[in-house]
Amino acid sequence: MSEKNPTPARTEEKSLERVLGFGDMKIEGGLVGLGEKKVGMSEILDEIHKKALSIVERSHQREEMDKKLKEREVEVDVKEKALMVQIVEFEKKEERLKERVVEVHLKEKALMVQIVEFEKKEERLKDVEERERKIVLLEESIDLRLEEAEKENDLKLFMELSVMKSVLEKKEEEREKNYELLSKLIDLEKKKEMIESEQKAKDEEIVEKNMSLELKEKNLEKMMKELELKQREFQERPVQGETCKRSRVRMMAEKCSEADSPLPPASKRRSNHDDEEKGEDLASVVSPFASFSEDLNEVLAAEIQDHIDEEELCCVDPEFHDFKATMSSFVVGKVWALYDSIDGMPRLYGQIKHIHKSRSSVKVKWLCPKDEEESVPVACGRFKHGLTETMSCLTFSHEVHPIRNGRNSIVNPREGETWALFRDWSRSWNNNPEQHKPPYRYDLVEVISFDDHDGVGVTYLGKVDGFVSVFKHDAQHGVVSRMISPDEMLEFSHRVPSVRLNGDEKGVPAGSFELDPAAVPSSLLKLGEACEVEDEDGSRKDIPIILD
Repeated sequence: MSEKNPTPARTEEKSLERVLGFGDMKIEGGLVGLGEKKVGMSEILDEIHKKALSIVERSHQREEMDKKLKEREVEVDVKEKALMVQIVEFEKKEERLKERVVEVHLKEKALMVQIVEFEKKEERLKDVEERERKIVLLEESIDLRLEEAEKENDLKLFMELSVMKSVLEKKEEEREKNYELLSKLIDLEKKKEMIESEQKAKDEEIVEKNMSLELKEKNLEKMMKELELKQREFQERPVQGETCKRSRVRMMAEKCSEADSPLPPASKRRSNHDDEEKGEDLASVVSPFASFSEDLNEVLAAEIQDHIDEEELCCVDPEFHDFKATMSSFVVGKVWALYDSIDGMPRLYGQIKHIHKSRSSVKVKWLCPKDEEESVPVACGRFKHGLTETMSCLTFSHEVHPIRNGRNSIVNPREGETWALFRDWSRSWNNNPEQHKPPYRYDLVEVISFDDHDGVGVTYLGKVDGFVSVFKHDAQHGVVSRMISPDEMLEFSHRVPSVRLNGDEKGVPAGSFELDPAAVPSSLLKLGEACEVEDEDGSRKDIPIILD
């Protein structure tokens, strides 16, 4: 420091030169006086010599003071170096702590729930780094102030050094406290992980217990259905069936001789000879349910398994919107959903290739599931082109808007659509076909979101009393809405065409939906009680009783 600023020594040299100059002036004045007065020359010279000696002594004293000042500067430099060593050690400790934080972050990276908390930690570390940057700036300002203090005053220099040291010590204490808090926070997070793992194990136990309870509940429901069946056998009376809105029975007796006679979706490769025989057999089955007499029940029991895809489905007309598809609705190249042969729900897809307006039939190319090994009814996912077949216009439900991916088509639930879910669906269905035999049970939902990674968000729908097929948002099974993950997409059974109502229709709640009754299971419409018919293999199938 003193080598950089030798200003005090130069100032003393200038002072000495001034004193000597002043002495010379006095000497010259004395000589003039001697010339004029001729007295006291020796005394004046002695006095000048004494003053010169005193000035030399003062210069020596000034040099000693300079040496002391240099020694003090050296002490200050030593203290600064010691302080820098402490700062370096502290930075090393800080780096070690950062390494520990990074290790903890890597270990806990798999836990998605704690990502937000780790981001907060990173923000805190950024604050620490910002404080370090400020400390560095403070140190630089201290150096500048020290240089200025050396120029101005030694006392001020030491005072500022002491103040700055105290400030740095306080900053260091604050940083140590922050790191202690961070370590405590890490310990708390580890404890939280342990608690969450324990809670997860308890939740799994509760889920297992709930599953066992659900199995018991299903067994109880089966027993109740058997009891109700026995009661209905004694109380059953013939009732008049109402007219059918949509019949999946194709005019087989009239078209059996034609080469392109429509085949049922469940049996795509049946011969024309088989169609003629079954068309004749159906003449006694497809009567419009005049009554449920004993003769009709016997015929249904014998024919329901062979002709379930040709049997007549009866449904009521909607109150506000006509969902019926007409010949003018069909366009070549469009994809439509068709009713299947399992339970008459629109979960089959076909692309229109040709329209026969004169015969009210349409030639379609089937869209088959990409994974043909799936034993579960598939209504969404990847589909590939299959065989071409001519179908009656009565078998079509609604238009579908798939996503084209090369030769494949992708059908996914879209936001705002209404779909039916398999209520009892589980991942084990595909491996255990015995677990998902019809009749199926369904829940109706509205699709509120779709994401390739998170899945599909749905809100449950409940029926509005007093209307045929009006549904609104309502909790089902204690749940209002939920997310269906991408690996649970087979839980979707089929799309249900619907129209959102504005609330002006006969007091209908605003925002509710009128669903297509032909795509809604009769058990959800609650039009009448269901009459179970026992099949040859002992299974029971619901035959709806339509009320006048």
